[in-house]
Amino acid sequence: MTVGRQRTRSPSGTPDRVPLRERLRGSFEHTPRTLALVWRSSPQGTAFIGALTLVAAGVPLGIAWVGKAITDAVVARSLEDTLKWVLVELALVCIQSLVMRSLALARQLLGLRLSV
Repeated sequence: MTVGRQRTRSPSGTPDRVPLRERLRGSFEHTPRTLALVWRSSPQGTAFIGALTLVAAGVPLGIAWVGKAITDAVVARSLEDTLKWVLVELALVCIQSLVMRSLALARQLLGLRLSV
């Protein structure tokens, strides 16, 4: 079911494909109004979700970098460095879990404010 735009048909009777650019534009058409609504509902909650999202995006990069450091320490046969980097990776995985759970809670609380 197409809402808002009707697909046109080519002379052969098959539906024309909507260009990717138009589909992308249509998918982001309501984003500014939606973000404004969410911001009006809870500015602090929206900022908190934004900050947590940025942290959630960066932690996997840190985990990957530490994984490389673990590999380098193992190749160098350094027990102390290997143990240090494994503990750092464990801490990052715990942080990732905490951030994801906090993000889910913040989204749920914001959704309740919006009565979604």
